[in-house]
Amino acid sequence: MSEKIVLKGKRVVGGVAEGEALVTSEYISGWGGLEPSTGKIIDLRHELAGKSIAGKVLVFQGAKGSSGWSGAFHQARTNGFAPTAMIFNEMSTKIALGSVVTRCPAMTGLDEDPTKVIETGDWVRVDADNGLVEIIKNYQGGKEMLKKLLAFLMIIALMLSFVACSSGGDNDSNKGSSDEKPVKWVMTTIYTDPTGGDITYKSLGAAMEYFINRVNEKSEGRLTIEGFYGGVLGSANDTFQQMERNETQIYYGQPMSTINKAFGVWSIPFLFTDYEKIVEVACDPDGEFFQLSSSLFDPHNAILLANGVGNIRGLLNSKQQVGPIEDVRNLKIRTYEDEIVNSFWTNICNATPMGIGDVYTALQTNAVDGLEFSVDSIITRKYHEISKYYSDINWQWANGACFVVNRQAYENLPEDLQQIVSECAWEAANFQTEHSISDYNKALTILESEYGVSIHNLTDEERQTWIDYADSVADDMRQAVGAELYDNMKRLANK
Repeated sequence: MSEKIVLKGKRVVGGVAEGEALVTSEYISGWGGLEPSTGKIIDLRHELAGKSIAGKVLVFQGAKGSSGWSGAFHQARTNGFAPTAMIFNEMSTKIALGSVVTRCPAMTGLDEDPTKVIETGDWVRVDADNGLVEIIKNYQGGKEMLKKLLAFLMIIALMLSFVACSSGGDNDSNKGSSDEKPVKWVMTTIYTDPTGGDITYKSLGAAMEYFINRVNEKSEGRLTIEGFYGGVLGSANDTFQQMERNETQIYYGQPMSTINKAFGVWSIPFLFTDYEKIVEVACDPDGEFFQLSSSLFDPHNAILLANGVGNIRGLLNSKQQVGPIEDVRNLKIRTYEDEIVNSFWTNICNATPMGIGDVYTALQTNAVDGLEFSVDSIITRKYHEISKYYSDINWQWANGACFVVNRQAYENLPEDLQQIVSECAWEAANFQTEHSISDYNKALTILESEYGVSIHNLTDEERQTWIDYADSVADDMRQAVGAELYDNMKRLANK
């Protein structure tokens, strides 16, 4: 008699599927471990060597090997040899992306070790949407029953086909819509998932959620987008490159100069110093600034759909109030890897490049004294708990609300869906703009009134010391991004 077991876990990729389990307690390699043209495990040292993952519910420990892991599984799917679903113990960027590009339901974090509960040959139903895995043990006669069921369904299908052919061809006008298969896309960002909570200070993540919901709604299910937040599929650079390769379809965030030096042009100091000017110049789909920005994506097989306002970066530190530029001379300031950023900060303070995940501890231990950052993110990352001095130097525009789509994926859509995607991107960009400006003003008030942070609004004279310094290092920045591009962006920003 069959025994049914139900486990609970976390969704990695949504969907529902079922099939016969293929189980290993070992890790699985991508390139060198899986043959994409057959779906077979080709690592001769592996306990599943020679077995095919095709059509199976693959249960395993996790991924090992190079970052090409996802590429092997993507190729297996393209060739028709992907698993029906995947269940694994150890989450990683490699396996998260592999699950996405394989486009099958995937789960992790089960309440029991699936490699011990599930055995090869068990029948497993994976309901990733609801976080459930159902296992039928001792599945007697399962394969024979399945064969009979499939044969029965084939007979029914043939009968329906015959009836359809006999009824004539009076509905040709509906043929396009009935034959069209729903399109599924994946969208990625490093921003926080806003789902189910207050979106205050989360305008970037909330705008992505807004975009996804609008596309799903307006396309009436013809195009559905699944969003991955919080860098679960990798860093900003990782996810941008995934979009380039069409492993994912939409990148949302700030394209970094470490991908293309030209992307550093948006980081030019004092390109914009207030939100009103950004909205007027950078967020106009018909404006020259947006058109020039769009052209920078041509070498990356990508299209810039829309641009939100992003945010403006000030200066937070734990030592003293900062007014004129001389006030930062002896401070250790956390910066991020970018040639423009390095050119600006290296000569005026002890600039310390550092990953954002290390900043809170660095502030606690005085490894750094402060950082240049957006005011709303200071609250979400709780830096105000340690550092009590904020200055609105507004030195840089962070162009972090770019909706970028893979060109091939976009051009493969019917024209009406292309229009829906474009319209929804601008709707979401405007949503982000509205909430970002509101968050900025609200954050300044709360930092001072509730968290005891001293807010210093620079005088015109103090701000001019910063602008004069930026002008003095302009030649380095022109060289970093290209003189012609630099000059054109400055000209358009100052129109």
